[in-house]
Amino acid sequence: MSARLAPPSASPPDRATLDVLARTIQVEAAFGPARGFDAVGAVIVNRAKRAHAPSLEDVCRTFACWMPRADGAVPALAAAKSGRSYEHARRVARQILRGRHVDPTAGAVEWADIEEGPPPRGCLRVRIGGRWYFDPQTERRRK
Repeated sequence: MSARLAPPSASPPDRATLDVLARTIQVEAAFGPARGFDAVGAVIVNRAKRAHAPSLEDVCRTFACWMPRADGAVPALAAAKSGRSYEHARRVARQILRGRHVDPTAGAVEWADIEEGPPPRGCLRVRIGGRWYFDPQTERRRK
């Protein structure tokens, strides 16, 4: 199940928002498949919609990658702004900001690594790479 996340926008994306969104996607989707970058981006957008957040940047900054570690380093700021991983994250972020990104998660707002076990029983879930993407407030439709 796929759905457009936002109406298409002709205006160029704001550079600061693009950077924060790309860094969040890059760090949170690290070591996963390319489709995992799309899934993380979709979760960010879905959380923003659910919370009626003022901006995607505000939602991004709630992710662990923006929290300082014990040594004071912030993983999202320490991530390289070059290379294939960053460029892919930036492409996904641009698609999101232009309203051209398709949600591969069926509206998920959470994820869990497969080895942590399954998501809550009965909720709609999608497996992408080594993660479950899900929304604990929705029920899977029974046929």
